[in-house]
Amino acid sequence: MREEFYENSASPRSEKTQKVIYTVYNVLFIVSVIALCVFLYLLLLVGDSGFIFLSVLTALFGTAIYFIRRRLLLYYDYTFISGELRIVKVVNGKFRKKYLFFDCKDVFLMGKVGSGSFEKLYATPGIKKKIATPNGLASDKQLYYVGVNVQGEKYVVVMECEEKMLLYIASYSGKSAVEKDYGKE
Repeated sequence: MREEFYENSASPRSEKTQKVIYTVYNVLFIVSVIALCVFLYLLLLVGDSGFIFLSVLTALFGTAIYFIRRRLLLYYDYTFISGELRIVKVVNGKFRKKYLFFDCKDVFLMGKVGSGSFEKLYATPGIKKKIATPNGLASDKQLYYVGVNVQGEKYVVVMECEEKMLLYIASYSGKSAVEKDYGKE
């Protein structure tokens, strides 16, 4: 059995801007936590019902900032190891979360996003869509897709990787998995 390893990463289009925005959200979150503590202290001290409203409003604002902040600064790592593709979501360059793991022998179709085969597969009802790119479908880089069966569920996975990654996947999934119009542009 051959041992092969290939790794690729997709980063946000405007990484520097997103880091600044992430820092601003962190500051806003800290300010909202401090404001909540002040409002709760004043509520206990004064007992005015106006501080209840301000406390609830500040708590909602802080919670919204927290969840919005978690969606910023996303990266995706694609790791190919001897017939298995591991896609991991990396949040803020620190926290790694399993996104999707699958054997390449379960791939039934693959190619470039925007092709006729992709549009047909993406529009098929019952197929779950996984966008494994931080820039969405509007990326300025070439996007590729993989149609795969994972434990009885069909997925179409959009990836922002190099074409070499598709060659590794195709070497384990077979030539029949590559879309018919691939490479005929």
